[in-house]
Amino acid sequence: MKKLITLLWSVMLFIQVYALPTETQYVANTAIKATGSSLDDFSYGPFNIGFTFNFYGNNYTQFYVTSNGLIMFGSGSTVYDNTTIPDNSAPNNYIAAFWDDIMIDGTGAIYYQTIGAAPNRKLIVQWTNMNIYGSPVLMGTFSAILYETSNNIQVQYRSIVDPLAAQPHGNSATIGLENSGGTAGTLLYFDQAGVVDSEKAFLFTRSGATYTTNTNATYEGVLLVEATPYPGIPGLVSPANNATIATTSTFQWTSATNATSYKLQVSNNSDLSSPTSYDAGTNLSYTPPDFGTGVTKYWATWAVNSSGTTWSEIRKFTTSATPPLAGVPQTFYVELTQDVTLTLSATGGDGSAKTAIITSLPASGALYQYNNGVRGTQISTVPTTLTDGSMRLIYAASGVSGNGKGTFNFKIHDNTGDSPGVTATGNVAPLGAPNFLRASKGTNTIELQFDRLMADPTGKEAQFTVTDVGGAVTVSSAALKSGDNYTILLTMGRVFNGTVNISYTAGSVASQVGGLLLSFSSQIVSLASQTITFGALPAKLLVILPLLYQLLPVLVWQ
Repeated sequence: MKKLITLLWSVMLFIQVYALPTETQYVANTAIKATGSSLDDFSYGPFNIGFTFNFYGNNYTQFYVTSNGLIMFGSGSTVYDNTTIPDNSAPNNYIAAFWDDIMIDGTGAIYYQTIGAAPNRKLIVQWTNMNIYGSPVLMGTFSAILYETSNNIQVQYRSIVDPLAAQPHGNSATIGLENSGGTAGTLLYFDQAGVVDSEKAFLFTRSGATYTTNTNATYEGVLLVEATPYPGIPGLVSPANNATIATTSTFQWTSATNATSYKLQVSNNSDLSSPTSYDAGTNLSYTPPDFGTGVTKYWATWAVNSSGTTWSEIRKFTTSATPPLAGVPQTFYVELTQDVTLTLSATGGDGSAKTAIITSLPASGALYQYNNGVRGTQISTVPTTLTDGSMRLIYAASGVSGNGKGTFNFKIHDNTGDSPGVTATGNVAPLGAPNFLRASKGTNTIELQFDRLMADPTGKEAQFTVTDVGGAVTVSSAALKSGDNYTILLTMGRVFNGTVNISYTAGSVASQVGGLLLSFSSQIVSLASQTITFGALPAKLLVILPLLYQLLPVLVWQ
């Protein structure tokens, strides 16, 4: 027996995390949160799915979640020793997002939340800051998404921290689905090394009584957070993994949303155990003291705020008195139709000026020279040298979506010559479809709130259907709410009478990036729209301000 190590108004933010698609953050429900000590071999639930989910022919409205990477139906399990699929021994009736002997780190949690509107709701279950049992190896954060109506399932891996340890990448894990009797299932991987990486997504598509699989699915940019969100992931910029660098070098990373400070961690060990920690404050770079020549070390950056810590991946480097010139590979995400500014970087070489040379073009979309923040001349032939002194360029996702569609190659040049070619991997996400969150009503108006900035819906009011106890209600106009482009304001031809319902049939209502709103079935509009006007305070009311300040933390907008 193993020893236990220890014992909506949803807030949405839109962030661009380096090497991740744009993420929409949803304030989550907490299944369990560690408070400084790891949690191992536990099962939690039941929790409400939020809709009826059909799994191998059975309907479920509740689920259980385990610290060992399982979502279960009917009952939970604390079994940590994974098996292949199918296997009629317990546990059965599960989704194995990453079934292995893992545990919740002392900074970690398991969250869940249902988003969207019928019939297109999604249940998101997220394992945040997970560790490997009995090892200093950090694993990372991953999630599973259950889709209403289609009954599809996607498992995806936001951050797998250690690139060298085998266990976080699947060599002792089960990923797949199993029915209630353990007699049938869909096995994706069993104890297979190297199948899981950061930003990887696997989709299980319902097909009759079983599922088909896609091992190169598009990562869905959803993230569950607390009211004060964890920091985002700091993207490591330089040095690249396995780089040879000078004995004194500057380490760089990208900003992490919600981070208040950063810590550079450097260790002699590949799992980053026993690190030397350098407090970088709010800076996005740090230059440690001279490491000496010919040493091999590992580095990462931690992003910190009052809610906790978010880990970057771990990279390896070796020092040299004469490091060779090398470009730094990178991965970027962008939504279809959008532009993204990229900065190419390098390590090694001499102290002379460095330039970047594009050596191949992307299969879809286009590259442009950087011109004061906007597109300059299109790069239509190769090789082409970037004209920007900071080695910036713009990629325009003007073609089709898909992983790798924006990928191109480049090399770096200085007085020592040209570096070997490296790759900038560009993943183009489909247009962001807005999720309908909730509706509120006035005497003759309805406000619809979405999780994305919406395009002007003027002239599209007929695509919405509204009824009350008096029957159909004519929608006379649609507009964006003044000062709030997340909200569409519908005005009726008469005042409401009793219970109000609204539905939408997919048409041309879209987000600002062009993603079309999906149909949603009839929803009761139960919340009341409110406009609050604050008048000037009389001078004598100032004497109650100390009391008001004490009450402010408990005021909640509903």
